[in-house]
Amino acid sequence: MKYIKLTAWGNKKTHMIPIKAIADLEFDDNYTIIRLSNGNVLNVIEDELTLSTMLDQLGVQIVSEFNLDIDELPF
Repeated sequence: MKYIKLTAWGNKKTHMIPIKAIADLEFDDNYTIIRLSNGNVLNVIEDELTLSTMLDQLGVQIVSEFNLDIDELPF
């Protein structure tokens, strides 16, 4: 199982989160909100760039309209 190590926004405690448990990421100005598949929420200090880099190193591909290659779509 693959984990990312994150720091809680309020108390600065370290958390090891399995990437399979992440249901949603929401980026705010001062912190990131991570919603887990079990319904729990964790606010962390890591920003969008840091989290994207962590997930990229674990082989997670993040696709948005800005990096979508229209020529490679199957239709």
